Amino acid sequence: MRPSSRGSPEESGHDSGSRKRRRNWPTIPRYRLIEEVGSGGMSVVFRAFDQNLGREVAVKILHRHLAGKEEERGRFRREAEAVASLRHSNILEVYDYSGYDAEEAYIVSEFIHGPTLREFAQTVGLGLPEIGVMVAERLACALSHAHAGGIIHRDVKPENVMFQDDGSIKLTDFGIARMVDRDDRMTQTGALLGSPAHMPPEIIAGEPVDHRSDIFSLGTVLYWLACGTLPFTGDSPAQVLKRIVESDYRDPREIDPRVSDSLAETIHKSMSRKSEDRHASAEDLRDDLASYLDNHGFGGSQEELARFFEDPTSYKQEQKERLLELLFAKSREALLDGETAVAIRALDRVLAIKPGHEEAFKVLDDLRHRGVSPLAKALAAVSIMALVAFAWLVPWKLDEHPSESHPDPERQQDVTGHDEVAEEGDAAARDDTQEGLRAPSTEPREKRSGLEATKTAATVAPRDGQAPEETPTVEPTVPEGDARRPVRILVDTWADIAIDGETLQRDREARTDLSAGSYELSITREGFVPVNETLEVTPGEDKLELRHRLVPQPAAVRVINEQNAAVSVNDKLVGPATTGGFEIPVTFPELPDGRFEYPVGVTLRIEKPGYEEQEHQIELRPGQVEEIVVELEPET
Repeated sequence: MRPSSRGSPEESGHDSGSRKRRRNWPTIPRYRLIEEVGSGGMSVVFRAFDQNLGREVAVKILHRHLAGKEEERGRFRREAEAVASLRHSNILEVYDYSGYDAEEAYIVSEFIHGPTLREFAQTVGLGLPEIGVMVAERLACALSHAHAGGIIHRDVKPENVMFQDDGSIKLTDFGIARMVDRDDRMTQTGALLGSPAHMPPEIIAGEPVDHRSDIFSLGTVLYWLACGTLPFTGDSPAQVLKRIVESDYRDPREIDPRVSDSLAETIHKSMSRKSEDRHASAEDLRDDLASYLDNHGFGGSQEELARFFEDPTSYKQEQKERLLELLFAKSREALLDGETAVAIRALDRVLAIKPGHEEAFKVLDDLRHRGVSPLAKALAAVSIMALVAFAWLVPWKLDEHPSESHPDPERQQDVTGHDEVAEEGDAAARDDTQEGLRAPSTEPREKRSGLEATKTAATVAPRDGQAPEETPTVEPTVPEGDARRPVRILVDTWADIAIDGETLQRDREARTDLSAGSYELSITREGFVPVNETLEVTPGEDKLELRHRLVPQPAAVRVINEQNAAVSVNDKLVGPATTGGFEIPVTFPELPDGRFEYPVGVTLRIEKPGYEEQEHQIELRPGQVEEIVVELEPET
C-alpha cells in the first residue's frame, strides 16, 4: 500500500474555508505555504514549497502567542539544533531554521508522504508481533544514532513515528530533546514534559535522565506494537504515572498468546523500573531485536518493512505461513533432541497464530498420552486447554491484534496525536476478554453462547515441586437432539460483541452457534451509545443474521479562560469563556450512506479587545472531552 500524498486545500474540496484561513497564514521568506497538515498546542505544520531549491518541504511554525515566550522559543530552537546535527535514514532530516531573532519561529524539514505509526496501526493493522519488532528495531537504530550524538529524545511514542511512502520509518519531533553535557536550564525546570503513557519512571520521580530513558519509552511502544495495547493505562494521567512508577502492567503474553517468551523478556527488560536493569544502550536493544528477527526467519527489517508497506494484506498472510512453518519445524527438531518443553512452547505459538493447526494439536495430544515426564504431560495438556479457549474467544482474523489492529476501515486518520482515553477504554475491554478466558461463565447451558460446549481433559501444572493433579474429563453437555443455530452479528464499526457478558469478538463481525433460548446481546465501544438487547433464538438450521449500527456519543471542548474572552467555533460565536470552563458540545455528521464521520475537526478562536487572539485546531473523537486553558497576551 502506498498512501497518496495530500492534495492542496482546493483539491480537497475545502477551498472557501482554506482561503479564509490562508489570509491568516504567516509569510515565510523563500517558502510558499501550500497546505496546513497538522496542528498542536505548540506549533502548526504546513506542506510548503522551497522556491530556491524547488522541492517540497514541511514548515513547522511556532504559534504566535508562544513565539514571544523565551522558554518556548528556546525549546523550539533546541529541536532545530538537535535534529539538524543528526543524519540517519530513520530520523527526520531538518533543512533550515528561522534563527532566534526572526519574527516567525519556524523549522523546515523533509516532508513525509505517509501516516504516523498510530494512524497506520489504526487503519491497516500490523498483524504478527514480529512486524512490530521490525518497527522497534528501526527505532532503536535511530535512537542509537541520536544517543551517539549526545541527544536524548525524551518523547518516543507512536505519534512521533512516521511511515515514508517507501515503507521506511522516520522518528520525528525532538521538541523536548535534551542535549547531554550541555548547560541548559530548560532541562532543569522540573516540568513533566512528554506523554504520560510512555514516560519513564525516573522523569516522573525527578531522578536523573539519560539515554536509558528513551529505551524505556521505546519498550512501551514495543509492548503496544506486540500486543495492541499500552502497558500502562488508567482513568487519569495521575493513575497512569502511578502505575509506571510501580511497574504495574500485565505480561504481554497474557494479552496476546502470539507473543513469544523471548520477546516478552526483551519487553520486560526494556521497561525495567530501574534504568540500570534495562539494556545498556539502544544499540544493545537493537541487536537483541535483530537477533530475534533472524531467529524467526525475518531478514533485514528495512527491506521487510518496505515489502509489508507495499501490500500489507498479502505480506501478513505470507509471513504468517512462513512463521508457522518455521515454528513447527523447530518443534520437530526439539522433539528429536529430547527437548520436549522447548517443542511444546513452539507448538503453543503455532496454535496461538493458527488455532486450527491440526498437526500441532495432534503432536500436543500425542505428548499428553506419551510416556514422557509428568511436567511435559502437564505442559501439553495446559497448552491444549489454553489455546482452545483462546481460539473460542478469538476465532476469526487472528492475523491481527485483538485491539487497534481491528479498526473501522472508514475511520479517518488522526493527525493530532494520541487519544489516551480511548486507549484506556480499549485496555479495559481487553481485560474483560482475558477475564472471560480465565473464568468461564457458570450460567445454565440454555443461557450460554455455545463457547463452552466441549472441553478437553487437562492436567494442572505442578506448583512448588508437587506432582501434577489430574482433573476429571468434562464431556460435552449438549442434550440429545439439541440443535444449535448459526448466528452472525454484524456491526458498522469495530466493537466488543458479547453474549451473556461473554466476549465473542472485538471486531465488526462475530459468529457463534446458539441453542434455542434467550440471550443478552451487548455491543459496546468507547465513545459510542451501547447496544443492549435480548436475543431470541428459535430452533432452525438457517443462519440468523443481525445487523447493528453504533451511534457516536457527542464530544465536547471545554475552554477555560479567566479573561472572559469570546469563543467562536468554526467562525460562529458561541459564547464567553469562563474560569470554570465553557463547554461546547460537538456532534458527528451522518454521511449519505448512513455511517458517521469521525473524527471531526473544529477551529476555535478566542478573542478579546486589547488582546492577541488565539486560534486552535482540534480533532475530536466520539465521547472525547478536550479541555483547553487559554491565557490571552495583551496586544503590543
